Amino acid sequence: MKQTQIERLQELQELLADVFLDEADPRNWPSAGVKQADMPQKDRGDRVWIKKNAMGTVNLICRITTLLAPSAPAGGGTPDDEKQELADMRKAAEKEATELLTRLNGAEAQPPKKPNAKSRG
Repeated sequence: MKQTQIERLQELQELLADVFLDEADPRNWPSAGVKQADMPQKDRGDRVWIKKNAMGTVNLICRITTLLAPSAPAGGGTPDDEKQELADMRKAAEKEATELLTRLNGAEAQPPKKPNAKSRG
């Protein structure tokens, strides 16, 4: 990418960040400070669209960040390094998933304990 394009993207990223901060601030939403049950239907609908716009704006910021990120690892990683990194990420994700299932299902996610012959009376 050309340096001028990079600079334009960085400028756009900063402008979008300012827009996002305004859009995401609940004090700027219709009926700010009013309980949802007390809001007119129009204000509730407007709030939904404002939130969707904020999410769209932050999505653009993320996409620009991805474009600006260097495509190659800073250390000049090798394919073996990348394979190991993917394997580590997979192990971490599997561990996290197992922990989440255990928390969600409680004792059901854990294998049943075998009865201890010594503890039987």
